[in-house]
Amino acid sequence: MNSHSAEFGMNSGIQVNMVTKSGTNEIHGNVFWDHRNSAVNARNFFDPSRESRVREGLSEVPILQFNIFGASIGGPIVQDKTFFFFNYQGTRENKSLTRPASVPTMKMRNGDFSEILPGTVIRDPLTGDPIPGNIIPENRIHPVARNMMFGVGEVMPLWPVPDRPGLANNILPSRAQEQVFDQFVFRVDPSVTDSDNAYVRYIYDKQDRVLRYNKFLHQLPDYNDIFATPAHNARVGWTKVMGASAVNELKLGVNRMTQTLEDEICGTPVPKLLGIEGTSTLFQYNPWVAASGFSRTGTLLNAPNNRVDNTYLAGDAISWNVGSHALGFGGEWREREQNGGSQPIPNGYFIFGPFYTGYSMADLMLGYHRTAITGREAAAGARPEQLGPQGRAGHSSLRRERDSHYRATVGWRQPTANSSYHGMRVNLEQGFSNGFLGNISYVYSKWLDCGGNNLFADLGDSVKRNPFDCSAEWGRSSSDYRQRFVYNFVYQIPIMRGSGHGLAGAILGDWNISSIGTFSSSGAVDVASPFDPDNSGGANRPDLTGDPNSGAAGNAQQWFNTRAFTRVPNPADTGVYRFGNAGRNVIDGPGWTTVDFSIWKSWHVAQERARVEFRVDFFNITNHTNFDLPSTLFTGGAFATMGNAGNSRHLQFGLDIDFLQPVDAPEERTVAKSALTGSESKEKLKLCFLKLKTCFPGALGRSC
Repeated sequence: MNSHSAEFGMNSGIQVNMVTKSGTNEIHGNVFWDHRNSAVNARNFFDPSRESRVREGLSEVPILQFNIFGASIGGPIVQDKTFFFFNYQGTRENKSLTRPASVPTMKMRNGDFSEILPGTVIRDPLTGDPIPGNIIPENRIHPVARNMMFGVGEVMPLWPVPDRPGLANNILPSRAQEQVFDQFVFRVDPSVTDSDNAYVRYIYDKQDRVLRYNKFLHQLPDYNDIFATPAHNARVGWTKVMGASAVNELKLGVNRMTQTLEDEICGTPVPKLLGIEGTSTLFQYNPWVAASGFSRTGTLLNAPNNRVDNTYLAGDAISWNVGSHALGFGGEWREREQNGGSQPIPNGYFIFGPFYTGYSMADLMLGYHRTAITGREAAAGARPEQLGPQGRAGHSSLRRERDSHYRATVGWRQPTANSSYHGMRVNLEQGFSNGFLGNISYVYSKWLDCGGNNLFADLGDSVKRNPFDCSAEWGRSSSDYRQRFVYNFVYQIPIMRGSGHGLAGAILGDWNISSIGTFSSSGAVDVASPFDPDNSGGANRPDLTGDPNSGAAGNAQQWFNTRAFTRVPNPADTGVYRFGNAGRNVIDGPGWTTVDFSIWKSWHVAQERARVEFRVDFFNITNHTNFDLPSTLFTGGAFATMGNAGNSRHLQFGLDIDFLQPVDAPEERTVAKSALTGSESKEKLKLCFLKLKTCFPGALGRSC
């Protein structure tokens, strides 16, 4: 069932209407600035120690310089007739990213894999016999592999040299992430006649970023994408009141977005210099090379993606009240153009696994790949289809309201078909009373399915057993978080509120605090094996021989029990092809705990024609470490380890100055005061609370 009206029926999903401000008969506006700085931030769990950073000549804490600033102004061009409004917002970010990665050791780069003995014995793909000492003879190392390891000409090694011991997470570099964002909005509202009003609006925004060192997209530090998206939007609207019962709205618009997304080294023939043939000569970038157990080379898989998108719009709608009935009808025409687009993997896509020697990097050194795409052709094993669509869920709920200040909600939900969800939600709200407004919510649920949901969390939730047997994939959903508790509140500190407290009141009085806290239990994590014991050419799982969620340290070095998994016997030895018996999502991932807190105060100056607000936001004020998901690839030294975590404690300082409309009459001046007292303040605080529940934490208190 679609609850949207017919005029919004073009697209499914969420509908968003954007409204821009217009000017008035009085000049009014504001300026603001929000700032974050590494000098007052805590160190991330995976950042090098302060002592080691100082020894290397770096700052004690990775650099963060983050600024959001802007201004707006509106007013009359012709009194009572034509008005204008202008707004600008800019963002500048310089952030140091520190993440571990796994790269080949110096011995491996020379064909020496003795470091993985006795656990892994590599075999000669030509004979099936063990290679003596796990050392590949120099004359058998593929020349392209050698160039990948040591570089050639102007091409650096595809994997940087390790700076730490071990086989996993053996490099810990820091790289700067820069972002520049500017947006301008200009609007003019002419009042043509008493029954005709028009507006003209223009928006320009541009985002310039260097995408680097992302755990999903850029796993190694020296691969960067340039991303720029300048966009223009123009709109003309005309509203005509036709008598007492009908209104006509005409709109014309055009939107143009230009996107540049490409490898930073665009123009360097990296594949050709490495010795890889058959790649694109038009788009010359880094190749995409993945060896299981090691971090992947290359940049975005869908780059380059350079294009110009144009959208043209014209529409007209009439609203007509006939007695007790409200009628609406109209039409809209849109034309969309996309010039250009993605040219994925133009410079080679290579996957190496432990398919031929028993160790992925040894396969690479000998030149044996599992999948190779050079931009023109592909050679890969067949991949099974995903499971069918999930069933539509039904739901029911129960709600009871106690009084005007408290409201409790209890609900449950139970989907059907190829998924099973049982959940209960308890919600308690307190309306504004004695300077306090708050809400708490608790969810207890269980979600089982066969995978393949169209949710972001399930993008990596691929079928790893029999794709024709749903029961083989039945298990915890990737979105299964059994318990979740959320609270938020706004509170007026009852110390020297209002006027009449002199200098002490101006400093100590009228402070407000707010907070949002989220506490979530662990999600489900799936394990994958690079081996192919079922000969399907797709993903697989190992055998499960114990409980993976017990018997481990439960820390970043070993989140789950690796001894609970074993490799499915090699069909070459047993003659039996089968899937691994490990179920889907059998590992409990890390939970999530974060508490954000804000404190702010406003002063009225210039005879109350201006308001100054100072605010401090604390993100993750408890400095709780929220680990990302552990490595679940059943091979190499990174299995069960963690290399990333959410942000540590960050502080943000904000300053807003609002120029209020002048007021003359004493009774009007009283209403214009925004000291948080009386019904006017209650409504403002309620509005702030509603925004608080849906906005980013950085906006805490901003609208109050």
